[in-house]
Amino acid sequence: MDGDFTRAASYVVQEQQDFIKALALSTGPGTLLQMSGDIAIGNVTVTGDTATAVFVGRMCRTESGGSQQPQCVENNDAGTDSPIFTVHLRRVGSSNWQVALPMPTQEN
Repeated sequence: MDGDFTRAASYVVQEQQDFIKALALSTGPGTLLQMSGDIAIGNVTVTGDTATAVFVGRMCRTESGGSQQPQCVENNDAGTDSPIFTVHLRRVGSSNWQVALPMPTQEN
């Protein structure tokens, strides 16, 4: 899906797909990041129609066209609560799962 935000948005719950499209619009020429890494699934917790999956391994990013060194993060804890390595999912239909981005709550 390298840089294909439209395809990536299809894996996000319907009401949050515009958020992904807005992220795509905020990346101008030469600002896209190249992603690389070696990750695997750690703990998966399913509660009804929601789930949380944790990734373990290393993820890196490098600015496209740049000669900068990659910036990497690593996680070896299969049960971490780090938002970098945790993905929230919601069941859509009887057997499909889609990413549900954690949205900030507004306090009054």
